[in-house]
Amino acid sequence: MNRSVFLIIVALSLAMVLGGGCSKTPSEHLRLGRQALENEDLAGAESHFLAATEKMPEYAEAHYYLGFVKGLQGDPEAEEVQYRRVVELDPEHAQAHFSLGIIHRDRGELDLAEAEYRRAIEIDPRFAQVYNNLGYLYFRQERYEEALEQYRRALEIDPALPFARSNIEVTRAIMEKRLNRPDYDLFQEAIRMERIDPDSSIALYRKVIGANPRFAVAHFNLGNVYYSDWLNEQAIEAYQQALQIDPAYVEAYNNLANVYERLRQYDQAEETYRQALSRDPSHLAARSNLANLLFDLDRTDEAIEQYQQMVTKLPDNTQAHFGLANAYLKKGDFDLALKELDLILEMTPDDVNALNNLGVVYVSMGRFDEAVEVWKKALRMNPEKGVAQQLELNIEAAKKQKEEAGERKEEVPQAS
Repeated sequence: MNRSVFLIIVALSLAMVLGGGCSKTPSEHLRLGRQALENEDLAGAESHFLAATEKMPEYAEAHYYLGFVKGLQGDPEAEEVQYRRVVELDPEHAQAHFSLGIIHRDRGELDLAEAEYRRAIEIDPRFAQVYNNLGYLYFRQERYEEALEQYRRALEIDPALPFARSNIEVTRAIMEKRLNRPDYDLFQEAIRMERIDPDSSIALYRKVIGANPRFAVAHFNLGNVYYSDWLNEQAIEAYQQALQIDPAYVEAYNNLANVYERLRQYDQAEETYRQALSRDPSHLAARSNLANLLFDLDRTDEAIEQYQQMVTKLPDNTQAHFGLANAYLKKGDFDLALKELDLILEMTPDDVNALNNLGVVYVSMGRFDEAVEVWKKALRMNPEKGVAQQLELNIEAAKKQKEEAGERKEEVPQAS
């Protein structure tokens, strides 16, 4: 439910543009494939990743993404082939070991899954998602204390990690006999049906809640389904029920605030985000949502304070840097806005959104030539057609503004 980053002029989304042109390097194919993947263009992504591996057979990262696409296409055998190729080329590729662990887990090969997860942790001890998945592996084996230990470790590394907190609650509910395994299986089916058939998912959650009325996660998940279906009042009731059962359920506060914000009940939304943060100051989603709300309410200095807390906790969080850049731009602090956008581009040099906003800052500073250059650079990254057209319009507008600024300067009387 996280809100998207505020963008200047146009909300840019990445996509690949298929077609002719000069021969692309393997790294260019990788970049274009990732752009296509971000836009859920699996066929386009597969084409680029395959081209990258054909041009450079030892390109481990391209093999990894090709495997990832195969998994999304429902071909686990081809997916595994690519991941095996990755670890052959790069034995220290933690993500590939993690992905192999998932494949083994789904086959019921739990010992092999654990071995791959352990190898991923050995390579990258800060890989939070691996600890979460290892916890789930232990949960399936009814090793509940070990599962809780892994979930907690995941949250220590990444307090915003999806599902880890809910996994803790589910495990505790099983251990405290507030939830039995058959009802847990029903709960899992409700999760599976959320996107396939929301009405069936709602019916299943209600059945689970009927048998386990104090199972907070079921109320929370039910609220999420209602929210997705724009059933706002029902969502509020479900989240409030989850909070009545578990007053420390931070995600429920955050999602409840999302509903209030959707209903334009901004005071209630702000209060509820702050309730979430009072219970968990490290909760990234709640702080980000609060910062965005304050920004939209033109309480820019307060928004900056929230974004700064985010980057203090997570210096590599580009979302927070985007927020700061836009807030500084709104205040007219152009140098600070440039600093934030430069930091984003150091981390993600191909970020079309950052390049677009950088051009906007340059125009605001009267640096029209530099704006044109960064927008041309963004165009060279093959954004989708609509984005490319907007960038071209921006370029023409900047050129026109430069001409008008020059004309005004010529009209100013010169000292003798």
